[in-house]
Amino acid sequence: MTQPRTHVVGARVVIRDEEWLVRAVRTTAAGAAEFHVVGLSPLVRDREAVFLDSLDAIEALRPEDSDLVLGHSPHCRRGRLQLEARPYLGRRGAVGLEYRLDPAPARRQHPDRHASAVSADLRRGAREAIEQIADEAVHHYRHADRSIIEHREFADLLARECVVFLYRLLFLFYVEARGAELGVASMPTDAHRRGYSLAALRDLEQVPLDTPAERDGHYLDASLKVLFRLIQDGHPDPADSPHSPHSAGFARSGLRSELFDPARTPLLSAARLRNHVLQDVLRRLSLSRPQGKQRAARISYAQLGINQLGAVYEGLLGFTGFVAREDVYEVRAAADRDDDARTWFVGRSQLSAYSEDEIVRGDDGEPRLHPRGKFLYRLAGREREKSASYYTPEVLTRCLTRHTLAERLPGASADEILRWTICEPAMGSGAFLHEAIDQLADAYLARKQAELGRTIAAAQYVHERQRVKYHFAVHNCYGVDLDPLAAELGKVSLWLGVLHAGAVAPNLGLRIAVGNSLIGARRAVFTADELARRGDARGEPAAIPLTAARPQGSVYHFLVADPGMVGFDEDRPLKSLAPSAVARIQTWRRQVLALDVSREHERLSTISSHLDALWRAHLDERSAALQALRRPLALWGQPAESSDPLHTPESADAFVRALARPDAPGRKLAAVMDYWCALWFWPIDQVDALPTREQWLADVEHLLATGDLDRAADRPALAVVRRVADEQRFFHWEVAFPEVFAAGGMDIVLGNPPWTKVVWEEASVLADLQPRLGIDRSATSISPAERQRLLADPAARSLYMRELTTNIGTRNFLNSRLYALLGGTASNLYKAFLVRAWSLAGPRAVVGLFHQTGVFDDPAGGPLRAELHHRLRFAARFQNKLMLFPDVLHTRPYAFTICAGRRDLPEFRYLANLLHPRTIDESLVHDGSGDVPGIKGDDGEWDLRGHRDRLVRVDADALALFRAVFDAPDTPVAEARLPIVHSATLLDILRKFAAAPRRMLDLADDYTVSEHFHETYQQQDGTIRRATRRPDDLAQWIVSGPHYYVATPFARDPNEACRSHMDYTTIDLAAIAPDFLPRTNYLPACDADEYAARSPRWRDAPLAARHRWIARKMLSPSGERTLIAAVLPPGPAHIGASVSLACRDDATMVHFAGLTAALPYDFWLKITGKSNLSNDVIKFLPLPAFGRAAIVLRALLLNCLTEHYAGLWHDLFVDEFRRDGFALADPRLPSFAALGPRWTADTPLRNPFARRQALVELDVLAALALGLSLPELLAIYRLQFAVLQQNERGTWYDRRGKVVFSDNILLADLGLHRRRWQQIAAAGAGDALPEWARDAQGPYVPPFDRCDREADLRRAYEHFAARL
Repeated sequence: MTQPRTHVVGARVVIRDEEWLVRAVRTTAAGAAEFHVVGLSPLVRDREAVFLDSLDAIEALRPEDSDLVLGHSPHCRRGRLQLEARPYLGRRGAVGLEYRLDPAPARRQHPDRHASAVSADLRRGAREAIEQIADEAVHHYRHADRSIIEHREFADLLARECVVFLYRLLFLFYVEARGAELGVASMPTDAHRRGYSLAALRDLEQVPLDTPAERDGHYLDASLKVLFRLIQDGHPDPADSPHSPHSAGFARSGLRSELFDPARTPLLSAARLRNHVLQDVLRRLSLSRPQGKQRAARISYAQLGINQLGAVYEGLLGFTGFVAREDVYEVRAAADRDDDARTWFVGRSQLSAYSEDEIVRGDDGEPRLHPRGKFLYRLAGREREKSASYYTPEVLTRCLTRHTLAERLPGASADEILRWTICEPAMGSGAFLHEAIDQLADAYLARKQAELGRTIAAAQYVHERQRVKYHFAVHNCYGVDLDPLAAELGKVSLWLGVLHAGAVAPNLGLRIAVGNSLIGARRAVFTADELARRGDARGEPAAIPLTAARPQGSVYHFLVADPGMVGFDEDRPLKSLAPSAVARIQTWRRQVLALDVSREHERLSTISSHLDALWRAHLDERSAALQALRRPLALWGQPAESSDPLHTPESADAFVRALARPDAPGRKLAAVMDYWCALWFWPIDQVDALPTREQWLADVEHLLATGDLDRAADRPALAVVRRVADEQRFFHWEVAFPEVFAAGGMDIVLGNPPWTKVVWEEASVLADLQPRLGIDRSATSISPAERQRLLADPAARSLYMRELTTNIGTRNFLNSRLYALLGGTASNLYKAFLVRAWSLAGPRAVVGLFHQTGVFDDPAGGPLRAELHHRLRFAARFQNKLMLFPDVLHTRPYAFTICAGRRDLPEFRYLANLLHPRTIDESLVHDGSGDVPGIKGDDGEWDLRGHRDRLVRVDADALALFRAVFDAPDTPVAEARLPIVHSATLLDILRKFAAAPRRMLDLADDYTVSEHFHETYQQQDGTIRRATRRPDDLAQWIVSGPHYYVATPFARDPNEACRSHMDYTTIDLAAIAPDFLPRTNYLPACDADEYAARSPRWRDAPLAARHRWIARKMLSPSGERTLIAAVLPPGPAHIGASVSLACRDDATMVHFAGLTAALPYDFWLKITGKSNLSNDVIKFLPLPAFGRAAIVLRALLLNCLTEHYAGLWHDLFVDEFRRDGFALADPRLPSFAALGPRWTADTPLRNPFARRQALVELDVLAALALGLSLPELLAIYRLQFAVLQQNERGTWYDRRGKVVFSDNILLADLGLHRRRWQQIAAAGAGDALPEWARDAQGPYVPPFDRCDREADLRRAYEHFAARL
């Protein structure tokens, strides 16, 4: 501590590398010297501050030049200090002979600190800030100790430290912005704040740093280190009286948090970061980015909620850091243009291997260069693909939490609520824990007030609410995350959310844990009968409640081998990479599984009894530790409780440490379970250490008997187990939180688990080694020799093997008996989380999870779906059109499900086609009046209004209906797929579909479906090649999805050098020649015979020799049309982005084509929720016979556009066609009377007006064939076809039936641009138009009109109902 001196006022001092003038020195009651100073050096000039020598080192400069008295001396004149000293040139300038103390120097005028709410800029700024901080640390160590940079784990450790450093800053921004509101983190004066607050440093963000000394100084770094130390350790309470002559100083209790522990950031704590870097970091975290002409605005941390704060760091957890070892450039696939696309880094020598479109460029248009030695922090390579855990926006977090609690709150008393446990099994930032705490605190206080008949004063409510939230956070919240940093920062977020005056930083370490929630052993057993069966014949082990005795004769499942263990030997590349290891695995598995486990029964029973005793002891020890950590808190409405904790922090810590001692029962339990889990993930390079069955059991017995689990033993398998457990982070729930399961389980489970597919993608790992493979998507065809070359480096090979064992091990584990409900379909982690969450829940618990929608319609997921239906209470399906999930494609659907205990018969509420939670809330309180809103209103805007009929009650009868429409007749009712039902009124329509007497599957072998050529594989094997040009004949045309549209085989023509699906031009069908063919993007790459041999065949003939129905495979339920299909002539092939269908007779195929061009069939496909079209969908489509001739005629008129269809027209023509006619009398519509069996260029419908009318009539004919009423057909159109309605309103036709203008992107090429259209829109009959108002067939003919599809549907329905 600097001793206060009498000759210091007026002196120049150096504090944190900056010069200050001392104006006064006071002694605090705690005995520290308090220096009141004003800044002299440019960075802090004219800034007043207070520094304490107990926190800062204060260096005096040339004290002999001043002879002054203390500022509080009675000899000092108030308001002015006379300074008699020689003027001298200090380090950075001259000091005048007189310095005024009063009035104080003018302060800088600061912009409003809370001028704007936080935005996505903060997340981007945080990533850039981390990169800057890390790069600055690299700069420091490059000059201080270069060997540190060369350490193998340096980049990874530094990246982690930088995230912690960043979150320290965010923590302080938040606390300082809201401290007054919460009654924490206050300073006695503004001057104290300038010395010891982040806001003081934030004020320096715009101060120019003009000289090298200013730029390279360390004031900001020193200030942050002092501030971090102050937050962590606190400052003693001066405990002085109001009348003390000493300065009051300030007091702050220490947080004592892992976040601010300097041991968490050893690299950054030892480094000195320069001013210009930290100034830029603070600027990035303080200011939003300028938008257009708008200037950067202050980010308001006062308006930043805990959820948004969590989103900032949660979005960074999938990033990785590395130091560039050479100058590197960013590359990515040409089609990936957004900033979040997968990128790779390549050296200058490799850059020539990439095209101009594949090289990422900076704002200057030059290749983006990162110089050697730069630290890069990016979500690059496979980390981008693995990081599929999307941060849940607050509006959705609040919605799911509210409706989940609504299932549990009825009938619960306030005191019951106070005891509920809350769990987030994939917690990330803990957003759902925060929201549950908020809502439960309100629920408790509301019920307690009602129960007591008393009301909390408004001024006191916030404080009482924070105390209740504190209770929940400290005593009731459980969370798990695979990432240690996420768990650590999640604890800090929980603490932030419950801050209030007098709150003590809690120890959350026993309830917030690190681990893989899905991978772990359980308290479950096999009976003696189960043990007698072969391994693959055993069923799911039976769960045993923690308070129940293990059944006599049963043994714990984790003592028994499983057929899926070490299941890597079926991987083909691994067989070539490590054949001896594969052979060893196969031998080990045969030997272990061949053993008769029943012979070991006595030994296993003895081990299980020992485990029972350990579990009891562990429960007792953990309960004692939790009780020692308990923070007594007087909650409103509760009996008075001593506010003194039962134990001192030191004694409480002793209980916690006891849980981790080398002989702790919990550690022994976990070690035995880890052994079993490790056998699923056994390293390839350690297969020689695989234990025999005898070694396994002997190792387990050693673990149970040893008094020191940390002591190395001469047991090779145990060493491998420890390594694997550290890497995989196995998590055994009943060991981690035994007190919860002793009470029956969790009460509330909430979350948004990862939407990650569990597939081993070798391509992702190899692409990190050779980016060319990733960009070309060609790693699937890599040769064994090339694979060996890429993996020759030991580090690369180790990475490859680790990824392989992790991925395949996870897949096999989730296909094990522990996840029997998944039935081997665990293609996505969220499904496993559903099953695991149900197992964690207590008997009256509720489970609310966000997830993808595949569980509702997975054809192989029947058992899981059945269990879901029996547990469901509420399900909601969303489209992401409003981008509530900003990191998820707008076309990607998602859902939440709220489940509880299993019911005998399914019954739940269901809403679909949601865009925003508002619709749920309004639907729950709606009175049922008025029409059900569609997806969009008449103004073209999304319609978010709710309606009572949006709530669909799904019970066994509804599921039976869904089965009849979308599933095979023998499907169990509970396994029926759940369609996207917009409102309850659509159930009657589905009953009409269910009543259809014939479906495609009834045709049996009389039709076939094909994907023809795979776009990637057939390029790789030389069957086709990429080339955009006009084909010579039909055999050279290889059809792509954009080529065709609804009943239009020639819809769009690829532009020359076509680069994407958007690089097409709409074809004017009135202008094409009879032999027209569009450009093709692919051509045959081999000779004709080989090409034919590689093409699919059916009924002993080439499939391409037939007329076929073709449809786009990728479905867009929210697009104008979902079922986009047309008829192909014989000859062309197509790529796998489409599926084609051929029938034994063309008449059936064309009939099917006509039906599927109609809105009722499109509606059917939309509500399936499918994203891909396949025969699994097609086979359930109805094939009614009603109106067949009229349907076939219109399908032919729409599809037979060129002479290539002449044969089809001739074969299907019947005289009945001539007697048919349009339902609308309009001169733009041709008569059918002149039709004949010979196709001519005038046969098909070519003008858009006539083609639209034919489609309208197909809508009606299909509706009549299905037995739909007119109101039902109109309901389908209104509720499900919002984009089509919008396009209808925005399309104008002239008197010839040609499009003059359209908002529809597919028709826009046929008409005028908006500006020209507006010039002629009001033209009347006979008006002369400008010369440019024409198309290829001549001038547009006014007046122009739009069509009313509803009116046309009514007219056509009446016409055909009467005629047919």
